[in-house]
Amino acid sequence: DGQLLVGTDAPYPPFEIGTPESGDFSGFDIDLMNAIAEKLGLEPTYQNSSFDTIFRDTASGQFDIVAAASTITPDREKVVDFSRPYYEAQQALVVPEGSDITSVDDLSGQIVGVQQGTKGQAYAEDETDASEVRGFGKGADALAAVTTEQVAAAIVDQPFAADSVEKQGGIVVAEEIST
Repeated sequence: DGQLLVGTDAPYPPFEIGTPESGDFSGFDIDLMNAIAEKLGLEPTYQNSSFDTIFRDTASGQFDIVAAASTITPDREKVVDFSRPYYEAQQALVVPEGSDITSVDDLSGQIVGVQQGTKGQAYAEDETDASEVRGFGKGADALAAVTTEQVAAAIVDQPFAADSVEKQGGIVVAEEIST
């Protein structure tokens, strides 16, 4: 019908910027999808979705494609097809300014915030000795939990962490994590 329905999970700067209420999206993934849609002769329409259900939503036909800062994993490949990777993001450990936590080795016995369904969640659960990995619906919520001391640290995508630290204040990237 001349439309390309794109599922996304905004806001997640610098990849997806905007508010779901406005329907006005920008960012790295949005620019890429706009270029692809133009090449296909289609008009892109963006629909916000929760990241922890976005692949299932795509597999069930709710979207034609997803643009949501997504890491390719074997489990996700069982549900949807992926393009070739176009960006390799690492994870980042985010802590409050002045925290004694300087690396993932310091997470033993700590509560760590993550965005549900992400590579950060898998890393926190599989590679740290955190006493609890607390999932949040949005990466921004995991970082807000750091600033309000609901969690000792958060593990999120490095570009998102860097953008958030710059704009938000009160938090710092303690360590970039190769995954």
